[in-house]
Amino acid sequence: MKKDFRISIPAPAIMTGVGLLLIFTLFYWNSIGNLAELWNSNETYSHGFLVLALIIYLLSLQNKPLSHLLLKPAPLFLIPLSLTISLWLLASITDTKTIELTLLPFIFIFAYLSIIGYKASYLLLATLIYIIVAVPIWGILIPFFQSMAVAVNEFSLRLIGISTFIKDTTVTIPAGTFEIEGGCAGIRYLVVTLALGGFFALLNFRHLKSAVILMAFSFIIPVIFNWIRIYSIILIGHFTEMESSLVDDHKGFGWVLYGFSLIPLFFIAQKIMQTENKEEIPQNQNAISSNTPYPKYFIVLPLVLMLSAPAFIYYLNNSKADILTEIETPKAESPWTGPIYTNEWHPNYKGASIEINKLYVGTKNIHDISLHIYYYGTQSQDRELINELNNITKPHMIKSKQIITLEKYSITENIIIDHNNEKRAVWYWYFVNNKNTTKPIVAKLLQSKELITGKIRSALISVSIKCQLDCINERSFLEKFLKKHDTNIFNSLKR
Repeated sequence: MKKDFRISIPAPAIMTGVGLLLIFTLFYWNSIGNLAELWNSNETYSHGFLVLALIIYLLSLQNKPLSHLLLKPAPLFLIPLSLTISLWLLASITDTKTIELTLLPFIFIFAYLSIIGYKASYLLLATLIYIIVAVPIWGILIPFFQSMAVAVNEFSLRLIGISTFIKDTTVTIPAGTFEIEGGCAGIRYLVVTLALGGFFALLNFRHLKSAVILMAFSFIIPVIFNWIRIYSIILIGHFTEMESSLVDDHKGFGWVLYGFSLIPLFFIAQKIMQTENKEEIPQNQNAISSNTPYPKYFIVLPLVLMLSAPAFIYYLNNSKADILTEIETPKAESPWTGPIYTNEWHPNYKGASIEINKLYVGTKNIHDISLHIYYYGTQSQDRELINELNNITKPHMIKSKQIITLEKYSITENIIIDHNNEKRAVWYWYFVNNKNTTKPIVAKLLQSKELITGKIRSALISVSIKCQLDCINERSFLEKFLKKHDTNIFNSLKR
């Protein structure tokens, strides 16, 4: 007896999705390549390709119910599509990769949903949004997770009588010191668990409540597990006097513990399944009358919106920018002389197009002052003015921080201990689009204006001075110096 092997014809919504994806890939190729590179090179998001394959599999399971639906426009999805494209464009212009790569899949999702209609969207929305477990937005949780891990372990260690000293993310016990770095925050375990829990929910649950409960546990369990993991490593270090190899190399140990953390999640998922209502949804209830023709002109709207952003990026990349090739350092005004080159302390900023570190020499009663200008004419990943790798100095060297307001602008003041173990007052701010700001987010927004106008003047400006005690007298010297020199400093960048 011959078996009848039939290949299901793709539903109209599926075929539309494939066609739209081809167009999307063509125009967003650079951004898609960056996301693929993230999945390939970053261990935290290395499950991204698997998540993509799971989405394709889950969509294939929806082919039969989708085959009963004719396409019909869903105009309301144009609102989130427009907002997402605007934010993606801003992130792309300012080279904010985390936001750019996070929003990228949602441009396709909202454009796709606006074309296939509300009823088809109801079937596919949850599956499509599942991609969120593979985008880099989760990195914003790292500082919060680090702080929680430090607080929980401090309490737990003191509870069993182990003397503990905490400084920022460093935990010191009598046996040694442990640094809870960003990689120890547990984001990797979190996104993997969310990916597992999300796939299980999409595959087995019909009710939103069941999915929300499972995803809540998928969030809580890896967080608690990571606290236990860190606590275990610290205890091992304590009882072995830091001699155990697990103190320095605990990656494999962490994944073994992680396997055990999935056991309670498995039982929770099974318990939820037992309470799930398994009533079948009649397949014809979503059918749309064939008497409702699809207004083909509507496809133009999401396509124009979707393609406008990369077209604008292409225009910016191919337009000639006004970039400084040199910066003339302002000459000193009395009572200072110079400037001369200095190799003393300087800001911890990388990838600048032009770096200036000059010393203005004072008199017997007037302290020397250093001027630092870091200009970014062209910016790329890890070579940009506003970047998490760029800091005025290492966090543990900062003793105090405040905002000071002068007559014309605000300045961030840091009192630091420099690399020569000397106290130093550092004043700094961003100069972008011929405006001063102390706020990184404002600097990013101003950078987007620069890229549109083509006149690039993005820079960090800083002045610093060695000081004693509380640095009060030295502040007056810095203020006096800026009143004499700031106009010339700004003019050297404005030209």
